[in-house]
Amino acid sequence: MSLITAGLQILHVDEGITLPWRFSPRMVEVPDGFAWSEAERSLVPCTYTIIARKP
Repeated sequence: MSLITAGLQILHVDEGITLPWRFSPRMVEVPDGFAWSEAERSLVPCTYTIIARKP
């Protein structure tokens, strides 16, 4: 909401499921880095990517 209030137009939002480092001891190693366990992976994203522009 802060980006919209600042006058930006949201073009894309993505939730990433991996990190290149172990953020928590609960994370497991996967081919692309580290992720939450299978049970938590769909509940807690590791990263957010937001693409926005000023119209």
